[in-house]
Order: sequence, then structure tokens, then C-alpha cells
Amino acid sequence: MLQEGDSFVLGYIQLMEGEKDPRNLRLAFSIVKELLASFPYEAHAQDLFEITSCYFPISFNSPPGADPRNAVAPEELRDALREILAGSVLFAPWTMALLFEKLGASSADVKVRI
Repeated sequence: MLQEGDSFVLGYIQLMEGEKDPRNLRLAFSIVKELLASFPYEAHAQDLFEITSCYFPISFNSPPGADPRNAVAPEELRDALREILAGSVLFAPWTMALLFEKLGASSADVKVRI
């Protein structure tokens, strides 16, 4: 199982790379939370962190007039991403560095979204 789980995590990281659709990101973030809870991800912890942390902070806003049945609330994505970044003790050093980097940004908008 260890070998299969490790391969699955690596495959998922490759699959998620570059995703931009908020509906897909909502699903992708929920899958990452399951990966952290159910699969051996230690060998790919940094890659898993990087593939998710690149979305931080979430700057997505629902387009006006979006169909409410398919709409993704920005808060959903923000909350899910925060859970991931805080979801593993292995992520802690990278998460702290990311937070300090973003807090040092000159843009007040970035600081508000943190």
C-alpha cells in the first residue's frame, strides 16, 4: 500500500498543477485534505505544499451574475486553503515562511486577504 499511496500522491500533484477553475480548485483542495489524512505523503510533502500554496492568498471573486448552483464563494476557497496550509506539521516551516513573505508585501490588499 505504501508504494501505491506514494504513487497516487505524486500523480495527484502532477494532475493539480496549473489548475485555475475555482470549481475544480474547490474539489482539488478537498482532495488534498483527504490525502493529508489518508495517504503517505511525507516523501512529497514539499511538492504538495508548493502545488497548493501557490494559490495563497486567494484573490478570486465570483463573477457578477454567476449561476448560484455552480458558484464558488471566495470564502470556500480561502477556508479550504487555510486548512491545507495548517493541515500538516510538515508544512509548518514553509507556511510560516510564506506568511512572513506575504506580510512583508507592500500591497495592503495582500495583507487583508491573509
